[in-house]
Parts: sequence; structure tokens; C-alpha cells
Amino acid sequence: FTCPGRYITNNLARNANFTQNIYLYEFDQPMSFGKIFWDDVEPECVNVTCHAGELAWVFKPNATEFGGSYTSDELKFVDAVQTYWTNFVKTGNPNGNGDGASNVFWPPAVKGNEPLLLMNLTAPVPELLKDPYNETCNFFDGLGYHWK
Repeated sequence: FTCPGRYITNNLARNANFTQNIYLYEFDQPMSFGKIFWDDVEPECVNVTCHAGELAWVFKPNATEFGGSYTSDELKFVDAVQTYWTNFVKTGNPNGNGDGASNVFWPPAVKGNEPLLLMNLTAPVPELLKDPYNETCNFFDGLGYHWK
């Protein structure tokens, strides 16, 4: 998803008629109780982050209903993720109105500068990366994408 998403972002940034900001992120945080949550339906998602894995953090299902529980670090992480998403829904900007509620300022992507917010628990707060897949994505962009 990374390179096609970056490709679309670059093309939108070149379009003078497109005036909305675009925010890129990579979500890489499996749940500590993933075996309980995923094992029966998606066993390949245990201890890894699968596509749309961030939704469990955005909506925070009641883990006790299926025998799981969030760690204290995961609860802090949920708060950060929910703050970004809520701000984006309310204002169109994950940073909100500059009220400092978000942990790390998340700049929008612009052509030639696609900052990517890495969301995981290995850092105390989300980490901002400067286009970490530039070389790989440039290669795939050069091959072209065939949309059907």
C-alpha cells in the first residue's frame, strides 16, 4: 500500500485543483492480546499489524469481552491515535487547531516531501519519518501502475 499511496499523493499534489492536505502514516503496532483477538478469524495477524489493524486502536473495542486487556502503554497509545483521528474528523487536520493535543506535529505531504508518521509503541510518541521508502517507491513508480 505504501508506494501506490505515495504515487497517488504525488499526483494529487501536482493537481492545482486539489486543495486538501494529505497526511501519510504507517501503522505498525500489533495488540498485546492479538492471539485472543485474531486467532480464530485471522491467525496470520497474531503479533503483526495487518491491513486496517489501526482500526482496533481508533475504536478501542472492549477487550475484556473476549478475554483480553490493554497494557498501560497501549492505553496511552490509544489516546494518541484517537486524538489524531478525532482532530482530523473535526478539523481536517490531525493536529487539531494547534492546541497541542497531539503528541507529534504531523505535517501534510507535499510533492517531494512525503513525511510519514510511524505509529507504534517502540518510541514513547509517534515518530516522524522523511519519506523512508523513497528509493523503493521511485523504482516501482518508474515501472508504472496499471489501475483497472
